[in-house]
Amino acid sequence: DPITFSVILNRFNAIANEMTLTLEQSAWTPILALCRDFSCAVYDHQQRQVAMYDALPIHTTSLKIVLTEIARTFEDAINDGDVFMCNDPYRGNTHVGDVVTALQVFIGGSLRFWSVTKGHQLDIGAYLPSSVVASARNVWQEGLTIPPLKIYDRGTPRDDVIDLYLSNVRYRKLLHGDLLAQLGSIRKGRERLLTLCQDYGTDEVMFYVDAIIDYADLRTSEQIT
Repeated sequence: DPITFSVILNRFNAIANEMTLTLEQSAWTPILALCRDFSCAVYDHQQRQVAMYDALPIHTTSLKIVLTEIARTFEDAINDGDVFMCNDPYRGNTHVGDVVTALQVFIGGSLRFWSVTKGHQLDIGAYLPSSVVASARNVWQEGLTIPPLKIYDRGTPRDDVIDLYLSNVRYRKLLHGDLLAQLGSIRKGRERLLTLCQDYGTDEVMFYVDAIIDYADLRTSEQIT
């Protein structure tokens, strides 16, 4: 139904937009709050991008690769309430300065969506105070490399893992604030996705997810040809 399709498509876009505004307005550092060097997006359980709004193309086109790597790394060890973190450029990420946080959305006991953000950090533990060190000669000089790992396990924060991250970066309080902003963004996305599925039914929403992806493919093909 074209009307239902339009409504659900715009609901997804609104969710991505609200995630974006949540991160922007709660971030602690200017690089996120003012420069808006971050992106928010919604992916389905197959790591297909469903919605992003006012995001950076270089972020969103690479997020699928990172998200697929997170899903592959943990496979059956993904539980409701888990939150994942990764910035590894050898796992499909852009560079170590961009930190990905991802929260899965379970509905009826099944993984249906991922709520994801990628934010450029003010510092990532390089040998100079920066997350883009032009004089770095290798990735280890650029800063801390974070493979896919859990920072929340079934809704409980892994304080030891979070402390390990914050102990290896400068401006600890500021970067902790930015991390909380990214977490708030993906939690807002999860909240709104649950509401969407309650309003229309999970099966109906997933049907229109396929339709949205087909629609995007059609529009892109028309522009290319």
